[in-house]
Parts: sequence; structure tokens; C-alpha cells
Amino acid sequence: MEDKTVDEDDKFFASFGKAPEFFEKLDYLLKLGVDVEPSPQENEKEESLLWALSLIVGQMKPADTKNNLLLPPQLMEYREQSYLLDPFLERIVVPTVEVFRNHVMNFVTQQSSGSKPSYSLPAPLNPTDVVKSVNFFPHQVADISIALDYLESPDSPALHSAHWKMRYIVLLWLSLVCMIPFDLVKFDVDKKPHAATSLTTAKRLEALALKYLPNAGIEREAAATLLSKLFMRSDTSDLLSDFFHQIPSWLTQNPDHFKGIGLLHVFCEITKSGIPSSISPYLSDIHEVLSRISSDETLLINTVVRKYHIKLAGRLSLGVLPSRARKMAKGRKLLGASTPLEISDDIPDDLNIPEEVESTVSILLENLQDKTTSVRYTASKYLARLAERLPTSLSQQLLDSVLELFAIYPSNDNLDDLPAIAEPTWHGACLACAEIARRGLVEGDRVRDLVGWLKKALLFDIRKGAHSVGSSVRDSAAYVVWALARSQSQESLKPYALSLAQQLVCVSLYDREVHVRRAASAAFQENVGRLSLFPHGIDIILKADFFAVGSRRNSCLVVAPQIAVHVEYRVALLEHLTAITLVHWDPAMRQLGAQSLRVVCEKDMGALAPLAKERLLRLLGSIDTNRIHGALFGLSELAAAYKARGDQNEMLNIFHYLDKIPLELLQKQHNGHLIEASCFFLSNTLTNQSLVSRDGTPRWKRIIDLGLRHRLSEVQEAAASALKTVSSLIDVSDDIKRYVPIILKHEGSSYSFSPTYIKEFYHGTPQFQQSIGYALGEISYNTYNNAVFSSMNCLLDTVDSSSTSYSTNVETRRNCYTSVPKVLQILNEKIPEVFEPQILGRITTLYLKGLEDYSVDERGDVGSWIRIACIRAISQTIKIVFRICPVLEKRGPPDLWLPRNTYQQLIGGILRQGVERLDNVRREAGESFMRMLGFPQLSDNGLWALDGFDLFKDLFVTSESSDWSNAQDHFPKAVQILQIPTYHTPVLYGTILSIGSKTDGTQRPMATCLTNFASSLPVSAKKGLTLIGLTTNILDVAQSHLSANQIVIPVLQTLCVLLENGVLARLGEDEAGLTIVNWLLTIPTIFLQTIELLPQFLLHPFPKVRTDTAEHLYMVLQANDFDLDTDEIEEIILETDWLTDVQELKSKADTLITVFKTNYTSK
Repeated sequence: MEDKTVDEDDKFFASFGKAPEFFEKLDYLLKLGVDVEPSPQENEKEESLLWALSLIVGQMKPADTKNNLLLPPQLMEYREQSYLLDPFLERIVVPTVEVFRNHVMNFVTQQSSGSKPSYSLPAPLNPTDVVKSVNFFPHQVADISIALDYLESPDSPALHSAHWKMRYIVLLWLSLVCMIPFDLVKFDVDKKPHAATSLTTAKRLEALALKYLPNAGIEREAAATLLSKLFMRSDTSDLLSDFFHQIPSWLTQNPDHFKGIGLLHVFCEITKSGIPSSISPYLSDIHEVLSRISSDETLLINTVVRKYHIKLAGRLSLGVLPSRARKMAKGRKLLGASTPLEISDDIPDDLNIPEEVESTVSILLENLQDKTTSVRYTASKYLARLAERLPTSLSQQLLDSVLELFAIYPSNDNLDDLPAIAEPTWHGACLACAEIARRGLVEGDRVRDLVGWLKKALLFDIRKGAHSVGSSVRDSAAYVVWALARSQSQESLKPYALSLAQQLVCVSLYDREVHVRRAASAAFQENVGRLSLFPHGIDIILKADFFAVGSRRNSCLVVAPQIAVHVEYRVALLEHLTAITLVHWDPAMRQLGAQSLRVVCEKDMGALAPLAKERLLRLLGSIDTNRIHGALFGLSELAAAYKARGDQNEMLNIFHYLDKIPLELLQKQHNGHLIEASCFFLSNTLTNQSLVSRDGTPRWKRIIDLGLRHRLSEVQEAAASALKTVSSLIDVSDDIKRYVPIILKHEGSSYSFSPTYIKEFYHGTPQFQQSIGYALGEISYNTYNNAVFSSMNCLLDTVDSSSTSYSTNVETRRNCYTSVPKVLQILNEKIPEVFEPQILGRITTLYLKGLEDYSVDERGDVGSWIRIACIRAISQTIKIVFRICPVLEKRGPPDLWLPRNTYQQLIGGILRQGVERLDNVRREAGESFMRMLGFPQLSDNGLWALDGFDLFKDLFVTSESSDWSNAQDHFPKAVQILQIPTYHTPVLYGTILSIGSKTDGTQRPMATCLTNFASSLPVSAKKGLTLIGLTTNILDVAQSHLSANQIVIPVLQTLCVLLENGVLARLGEDEAGLTIVNWLLTIPTIFLQTIELLPQFLLHPFPKVRTDTAEHLYMVLQANDFDLDTDEIEEIILETDWLTDVQELKSKADTLITVFKTNYTSK
């Protein structure tokens, strides 16, 4: 899959630009009452504010948001750059914490449960930011009692199951305040007589922490932090002793993962900065805990248990070893500094290493091969830290043990035969080497050994099923190179500088994964900045920086040729492409690698192209189809380079390479990718000489025929490309006529066609017809005739529903519609010489029919594919006609080729699609129409002037946004087109269909926009669109499609929308509206709503309106069967004198409406 070139996640910012907006909403949120039960509306407002704040700083993803958010999902820019918030943390956290602290104090002092706070403490922050935020928590002496009482109270809001964030924050708060430099006993002395518990403060803290220690949630982490801070106090030694006495029973009685994780987390926090003196007496107990956990297979299944297990073992071992000082040499950070990282060797070689250290080293080496990345990374860090504290000889032995991990699974130089299970081992070994190298512990010959393994690790990519594994290995290998640059001298790395530079450049350009490319680029940059050993280093890091290698296509096709200008890297790039990229498991990588091979070789075709051909020729002889596929694409691109230089001899030489591939291999069922590559190969290598054949059917023709008959569209397109090349060299009329015999029958041709193709055309597969439909649009008709008339008629008959050759296959019709403007484009000024004006008339007629295609199958609205193809075809055809207008005038008036009426219908068809329900159809209609607005013929007063051009320009050209796929933005503008009489009907059709759609994102915006537009119209006027005219036109749509439910039902839904919003109630303002209201009675779905409008006409101030309404209503009742008793209604109408005073008529009108409703509801 191709990398995204532009993406929201790829944005990088220099500052927190949304700070004013964020703090405005935060201040508003903090002013809301916390201790008062909010109403449902206030609660929804608070939640929306909190969600909005979280979106700004990126705590939540757009997929998690609600419809009523105050901010759009675009405010997610800072999710990956939370460090930009660090300067604002104090301003964010302090007022928030103060409000929360006031809530806690009010609750504790008044014992009023109040409502839940509508936010957690630093709720708008990522979990990783909470640790930074703790520094801004209140830490007054009185806070410890307040926080304890709050969390212990049975009515505390924090005890609600949904408020886990609140519990987490309070526990962290307690872990901070329990570090106060006062004896905790003082709080027991000052305890109030009415206190709810008799436990000491220390016991209460311990009990609270132990309560949440076995939890599965994030409270466990805060509880472990609280316990560690509590146990490290000098006045809690008795608690520590009791704690260790309880541990054996915990591990024996029903041990579970979460309790084990919490226990290990406590010990890890305690030993984080060394082994405190208060813990020393209990070291044997801690080792016993480690031993029990390591022997319990059920606990070790959990990843977090294994991680904390090795972390604790490593910290305990570090605590019994002496530290070794490291000194960074002065000037080390300068470019080209040659002084390595200095490490004081003050640890004697005869240092007595405790036995537990040796045991820990074995555990860490074993966990370097763990299946989980976090465990391997933890093991690598502590292995390097232990190596740093060991004597030099032992640290080198430890490095040797790590290097031996690479050789556990023997393989060849290309790593082809490595098993997939080797990935975690190689990854762990690379991580350990990086951590060891970062500390300057790689010396002497081990640098050579390490670099040798790194060259292999940078290419570690093992196929596993439908994908591959190894990206983590390549990423960590780049990390090792980065670490070596920070710790080694120029002299130690100089022998390997060129090979490392070439390897890193190749990986940064051609690796499939973006994070690996960026890691290799960073390693290259670090080496250039610190050692200055890499050739042309500064120039290369300017070209292949973090952003340049972010896009796979950009790195392969733009950056690679820029680097290939340096001779030192050309051969390395070529070797990597032919040995790695062109044999990659991903076909997209092979194709991209072939394109990159061309642009690299073009830097020196004389030297590089022969070398590339030699290597690719060897790949053609492989039994691996992936290698053959890559070789074919590579040779195809080389031939394209020679073709651009006009070197037909080299093209002919490459063409003969295709003979090395057996035709039987291409005919196998699952080798479509080989046929595709072979067809592209032919499209770039065919010459007049290569087309000559003395042995019956040429091989190239059989390959193209295989491609045209293949079921995959990409193979068909490749075959069409090859056929295009052939048609530019020779006349392929006979081959085309062979595929379209029916057209010849229509022409009365005496051509003797094969019965096989006649049968195949009548009864062939839809895929074959689809292929021919596409291929006919690719043939070069401007060089030779190539049966252009037959081709065009075949395309038109295939999409003409009245033709016997009409295809029911959607893909075939789509391809034919796509090919028609291509044929016209290829012919260009030759159109009048080949076609008569009637052909262009038939083409435009079929375009209009295609816009009416709403075919549906199990895949959905597949007719949209045809509508999109027709929209593109219309804009392209109109552009062609405008361009060759001077040539057309020589054969007759332009109106003969494209009548104005037809032209207006084509424009109206595009505008109609621009207001329908599918976003992609509207987008295509918008793009096509916007391109057409740029045609000068639309703005002048000539034959093809666009009606309402100024309005279109104001709506879509001068406005800020013209995204037609955005319903909210586009529909308010689109309904304005209804004012243009020429396009009123097609746009009204599209509007009605959108309102009748089931797509909520389309139906609601369009209904709202039409309601607002109709409300702005006058009821009646001498000029322009009126409400009566709009409503009449809507009814006309239904009247003209009474048998089509797909039209009538949307019309009824449109009328219901206008009725429900009171728009049609305004019809009573004009007597012309009475006819519409009476006829609306004939529509059952809106019968009751329409009845409510009758009194506005029956009680109208003008007697003529009242009498006309009664008369027309009587005629409607007589002419239509309402399936209800209308005798009493007709009697009221006939016996009432509608010329009398309105006040006297009110009772009659009310009675009439009541009878109407009663009879309707009782039927």
C-alpha cells in the first residue's frame, strides 16, 4: 500500500497554537458548579466541553467523538506532540486542581455527596502527562487527612465505578503528600474525636493502597506508587515488616496476575533509585518473591508480570554492584570529534560478582528472546546497565553472549532461510547491542563483528503468510548504528564507514516501512554530525531527511536519483534494488523498485544499465515467480529509459529476454501478475523489428491475448497498454475486428472472422467484454485507422439499451463510457474526417442515459460507477468540441455537432449529480463542473454560453470553499441553482432524490437547505421562481413518474418536509395556492397535513378565493377515489354560501375539516 503523501497525522507544530481556544473553554468549565447537581442540559454541556478540551490536546481519537461536540475532529494535531503543552502545564493543572481540592474539602467538611465532578483532575491530558502534572498538585500538610477522608468515605463520588480517573488522581495526590517531612504519628494525635476510624494515618494509607493494589485498572499503578513512598519513610518500618510477612500467603492462596503485577510494581518503585537501607533486611524476601513468581507458569503468562519481574531482578542486581563513572570528553559534540566516550575503569578485574547477578544475567539473556517487545526492551536496558558496572573483561563477555544470539538460527548471507521465529531473538539482540553501544562498551574486534551482524539485520525481512516480519529488527539495527556514532571514535568506525553509509542510504530510501526509513535516516544523520566519515554526508541528509523519506514514492523516485548523483552510492543503490527490492514479497514494492531502478540508471546509462541487465537476467531464470515478476518490471523500466533515448537496438535486445520465460508459466492459474508484467514489458520493448515473426502467431500477440482474457482488471489494463504500443507501430484493424464481429455484421463486411470469436463475443465472460471495452479506448487511432469506426460503434452499442449488443455487466458499460472520450481525444482534429455529426449526437444521448443509471446489486449502487464515468466523459467531450471548434466549422455549423439544447441537458445532468446523495458522485460532478467553468466559451455570449454564469461564479468560484462532497457546505449553494430556469428541473430532480435517500448525512442537510430556500421565495410573482412554482414543479415530477416508486416516494418525502416545516402553509397567501392544496389531498401520505391548510383558503378574506377553493375541492372529490365517505363533505360544500361573511363561515369550515378527519381515521 502506498504511503500517504499528505496526512493530518504528519503535521508538525512549533508551539501550542490552540492555547487561547483551549484556555477559554477550560476557564468556562472551571466556573461551573461542581457540588451542585447539574440538569441534563448542563451535564451535556459539561461533557461536550470536556470532550472538546480532550480533542484539542489529542487525548481521544476522532472516531470516539460525539455528534454534539463543540470542536471538530481536526483539533487533534497535538496528540503526538504533547511536549508542546509542557510550558502550559502549570496554567492547566493548578486552577483545575484548586477547583478539585475545593470540592474535596467541601465534601469532607460538609459530608455532602453532591454531584459527580464533571471532570477528572488533569482530564484533558494524556496518561503520560499525569506524571509531569503531579509536580503541580497541592502538597500542604492538611491535604493528607482531607484526601484520605474523601477516598474512605462510603458516599465519596470517587467510589463510583465510572470514576476510576478520580481514584487514580487522589491516590497520586496521596503519594505526593505522604512524603511530607513530618512524622505521621502527629496526624494521629490531632485526630478529631468523631473520626470514623481508629487506625493510624500510616495504617489508613497502607490499607487504602492495598485495597487498590490488585485492581486491573490504572488505580493499581497509583496504589503501588503510594505504597512505595510510604514504605521508604523512616517512621513506617513496622508497616514494612508486616507487609513482607503477608506476601507468602498472597502468593500461595489464589495467586492472580493483577496482584502479582501490583506487588512487583511496588518493589520496582522502591528500588528505582537504588536499594534503600530500610529495604536491605528484606532483600532475601524479595528474592524469594522473584523465585516464586519465576516458577509459577500461570503468572509468567502475563506480559506485565514478566516485564516487572526482569525489571526488579535487574534493579536488585544493580544495587549490589559498584557504579562506574562515565565522562563525556570535552568537544565530543562537535562535528567530526574523534574522541570516544570515556569510561573510567575504576572497577577491578578481580571484582567478586555475587551469584544473584549471574542468575540475573541469565534471565535477561533469556528474555531478550521473549515474544513481547516491551519485555525484550526492558531486558536489553538492564543487561546494558549491568554490563556498565562489570569489569571490562566481563562486560565484553556479556557482549559476546549477546552477539551469539544472532547465530542461534543459522542462515545464508541473504537471510532467506531464517525462520519467522528468529525475529524476536534478532530484535532483542539488536536492542541489547544498542544499549551496550550507547554506553561505550563495544571495543576492539567486537566493533567489526557487530557491524557485520548489523548489515544483515538492516535487511531482515522474512515472509510469513501474506505479510512479513522483521521491521522491528531493521528499526533496532538502525538504533545500534545511531548508538555507535555517539560512543565510538572515528578511527574505530573508519574501516566500515563507506559500507555503513551505503547500507543506511539504501534502507532509508527503499525500506517498505516508514518508521524504518526514518530510523535509518536518523542514524545516517547522527554519524554525519558526530563522525563526519560518510561521503557527501551533509548533502545527503539535506536530501533524505525525516520528511523526505516519509513518503515511499517520494523516497524512491525523487530522493533516490538525487543521491545517485554521487558515484559512491550508485552501485550500492543498484545492488540493493536488484537483490532486495525487486524480489520483495510486496508487488507494489517491486513495481516501485523498478521505477526507481530506471531513474538511478539514467544517471549513467552506459555504466549502470548493463550491470542492471546482467543481474535482472539472472533473476529471470529463477523458479520464484516474485523474482521473475520483479525482473520483468525492472527490464521494462530499463527499456523505457532506452526508448526515451531512441535506442531501438537496446530495446530489441531486452525484448528477446522475454523468450526465457516459458509461455506455460504465464498460462498457469495464479500467475496473473506475471502476465501483467509481461504486457508492460512488451509496451516498452516492442519495435517494428520485434513485431516481425515467421513462426505463425507471434509470441507477443499470444501474451497480449492472455492479458485481454484475464479476469483481473490490472492485467487487462496492462494488456491494453501493450496493444496501444502495437497499434502505434502497425495497423491492428484485423485484430480489433476479430474481437468485435457483430459490428462488422452491421457494416455488411465480407471479413471472414473466426467462429470462436463470434461465439465468444455472444457468450464470452463479462471479464472479457470488460477488457475489450477498456482496450478499445487505448488503441492509437491517430497513426493508423485501426478500425476506429468499428471500435466506436462497438462501444456505443454496448451501452445502448436499445441495441442487441447491450451489456448487462456494469464494469463493461463503465469501461465503454470511459473509452468513448478517449477515442475522441486520440482522434482530436481528425474527428470530422472519421465521424459524422450524428455519431456525436448519439454519444451525447448515451451520456444522458448513463446519468440515469441507478443499477443496484449486492455491492450497492454500482450505477454510480457509470454515472461518474459519464460525468467525466461529458466534461472531456465538451472540452474536445470547444478545442476543435474551428475544424468542425469547416464541416458545418458547430450547432450541428453539439446542439445548444443537448449541451444544456449535459450541463444539467452534471448539476443534477452534484446534488444527489453519494459524496463521491458529487465530488466528481463538482470537479468536472469547476473545470468547465474555466472554459472561455461558457462566459461569452456565444452558442455555448452558460445560463446563470455569474451566479455560478459567485457560488463556486469566489466563495472560500467549493467541496461538493461536503453536504453541509455545498447544499446551501446548490439549491440556489433552482433559480436558473434552464437547470431548474434536473437540479430539482437531484434535490428530491437526496431528500428521499436513506443517507442521514445527505437527507438532513438537503431537507434543511430546501426548506430555507423555499421559505425565502415569494408565494407568487411576475418574474422569477415562486413558492407556488416550486411546489407545482415538485408535483409535476410525481405526475410524470407515477409508476416509478423510486421517484414518487422521494417526492412525497419532500412534500412532507415542506409541510412539517410550515413552508406550504404560506400558499394560503395567494389564491393560486388553492389548486395545489386541493391536489395535495390526493396524496394519502400527506392527506392529514394538507387538510390543515384548507381553512386558510375557505376562510380567505377575498370571496372569490373562497368560492374557487370550494368549487375546486368539490371537483377533486368527484374526480378521485379517496376510499372514504365524502357525501357529507360534498353536501356541506354545496349547501354553504361561500360569499357570506367569514365569521359565519368559520363554523362550516371547522365542521368540514372535522368530518374530513373523522372519515379518514375511521376508514
